[in-house]
Amino acid sequence: MRKIKSLIKKIIPESVLDKLVWFFSQQKLLDARKRFALAGKEPAWLGWDELETLQKRYPSRITPDYDSQTRYQRAETLAKDILKLANSKSQNMNKFLELGCQEGYVCLALNRLGKDATGIDIDFGQFSDEVKQAGVEIRNMSASKLDFPDGSFDFVFSHASFEHFDNPEAALKEAVRVVRKGGFIYLYFGPLYMSPLGLHAYGAITVPYCQMLFPLDMIEKFCVEHGLRHKKFIYVNGWPYESYMKLFDSYSDILEKVRYTEKRTTLGLELITRYPSCFKSKTKYFDDMLVDSIDVLFRKK
Repeated sequence: MRKIKSLIKKIIPESVLDKLVWFFSQQKLLDARKRFALAGKEPAWLGWDELETLQKRYPSRITPDYDSQTRYQRAETLAKDILKLANSKSQNMNKFLELGCQEGYVCLALNRLGKDATGIDIDFGQFSDEVKQAGVEIRNMSASKLDFPDGSFDFVFSHASFEHFDNPEAALKEAVRVVRKGGFIYLYFGPLYMSPLGLHAYGAITVPYCQMLFPLDMIEKFCVEHGLRHKKFIYVNGWPYESYMKLFDSYSDILEKVRYTEKRTTLGLELITRYPSCFKSKTKYFDDMLVDSIDVLFRKK
């Protein structure tokens, strides 16, 4: 079955495949929505036996462990995509800031492409020696408290990090402050916390929505007792889709939304249908469970 799925993904573009899956899942979606609307808030959690059962039912997801060369190649592709996006809106894009730069490879690639890129990350242990030796400015700093003057950058961006920031509201406020008037802020992030894979427990817990169904201390104990690849899952900020929407709306007088897309998923809908109270006890917004990732480009007015 996995080989067939892999072959289908090679033949059909991912965006088209997502639309087809969404179309053919409408009845499941309707059923889940109805059960959620009628549900109470108890029981809020499932027990250990259900975790044992569901873990066996859902297949594992293997996450690749890329070497440094592959990580740089992926970062270079992302840097080119960001440049294409930036240049399509303005030719005067020279100073870039990456929030949550991890190793710093995207900034290195941007610099090699002729731009002035700075990266910040709260975890300085991730910074690559190659990036530091190349003279790229990467700094140990929180996205919620940037040590840069107002209007320092033409383009501020964050890729696959915003869902990890402790305070997304403060991070966006700081991004708005340090980008110049007419400059851009680009955010791509996910999986969102209440989406099926929102705990980012890849390679350990196979159950979609595990963070909605089981207490975190139970999940961590389960990983330890079963010898699963274990790490603390609390580094995900816990913000649901609805909170991001309210945050973006609160900046509508300062930020023009130039581009916005969101990816919705149908993974694990049967769990919402079967255990609706577990979800209703965490949120009153059904869409919080469906939106997997957000891609948004703002222009500072």
